Amino acid sequence: MDETQSSNHKQARGRGGQLAAGLILAGIGVALLLAESGWLSGISLHRLWPLILVAVGATRVIGGDRDDQKGGYIVLFMGCWMLANTLNLYGLHWANSWPLPMVAVGLALLLAARGRERANGVFMIVVGLIFLSATTDLLGLGLEETWPLALILVGLWIVFGAFGGVSGGAREKEASREQG
Repeated sequence: MDETQSSNHKQARGRGGQLAAGLILAGIGVALLLAESGWLSGISLHRLWPLILVAVGATRVIGGDRDDQKGGYIVLFMGCWMLANTLNLYGLHWANSWPLPMVAVGLALLLAARGRERANGVFMIVVGLIFLSATTDLLGLGLEETWPLALILVGLWIVFGAFGGVSGGAREKEASREQG
């Protein structure tokens, strides 16, 4: 892609992000207005505050470059998690859904990262789901039984990285290749 195409592409992404931001903020305003006026029965205004995070995250995903998108996915998923908790959707509340942010960061890495960061995303998703299954009694295992499993996985991940796997060792090799 030459410089003019690249510039046009960035301008189009910027306009798309601006359009998305405007539509999302207007939509949040409509939802808040409806909640305040009583049209959305059972939903009070103070329970909808996570929509602001959803809007910020969606805007960064739609209008940003790869790094902005990664952060945008994290903010978007965190906003959705907080909204689900404040509205008690799907039986989620703060005490049983605390592993979901770990899954959200893993999903963000999986969706917007490249190469080795994607593998780290998969790892975070797996560990987050293990803890989520413990807090929701999904597999019939309590937190006492799942902590050791998570520690084993983290330990193996670190060992794997030390021998040139996904984390530490491989990053050092990659950095030395780029310098040389």
